[in-house]
Amino acid sequence: AQSALDEAIPALEEAKAALNTLKKDDITQLKSYATPSTPVKGMAMCVVVFLSRKNADVSWAAARALMADINFLNKLKDYDLKKLNRDKVGKVLTIIRECDLSVAKLTNVSMAAAGLFKWVQAMTNYYRVFRIVEPKKKEVARQEAYLKKSLKELNKVKMKLKKLDDTLKGLKIKFDKGALEAKTLKEESDRMSRQLEAANRLIA
Repeated sequence: AQSALDEAIPALEEAKAALNTLKKDDITQLKSYATPSTPVKGMAMCVVVFLSRKNADVSWAAARALMADINFLNKLKDYDLKKLNRDKVGKVLTIIRECDLSVAKLTNVSMAAAGLFKWVQAMTNYYRVFRIVEPKKKEVARQEAYLKKSLKELNKVKMKLKKLDDTLKGLKIKFDKGALEAKTLKEESDRMSRQLEAANRLIA
């Protein structure tokens, strides 16, 4: 499961690398478009969906407001992957499909837009893999918890068996000691019986 999730890591690293090539001036130039092309607007709306709360305004105006934030690029670089969910990713995939977005198309329009779209793609790819891997990770965790519980129970049983074995060993030692004493007493009794019979014969 983890190996599958690791496959999404290179895309995340590539996205961060793409973001690192962008400068504040690139974002300023991008948000200066009054009426951007459909690919640029679509890409920007994808970013809005990921960075905004549920049911927030998803528009070019909202995108420009986000890009005006001095920490805009840092927010993308430090994006909490736990915020990814089916609703956000579903909306983004719809926008990508309707606007027919691709890195190639955006590169022809704006390198900044292409860089931001790489980040968008990395988020969707990560979530796609995450949806497959997460249930497996949960199942592994469940199995590990069950195994841990079973081992704990097994250790309890082993301890009880050890105590029982120790008790049996103790009883065997006592039994062997008692058997030896009984043998010794019998031998002593037999010896005394023989002596008594011999004495009786002498008297008779």
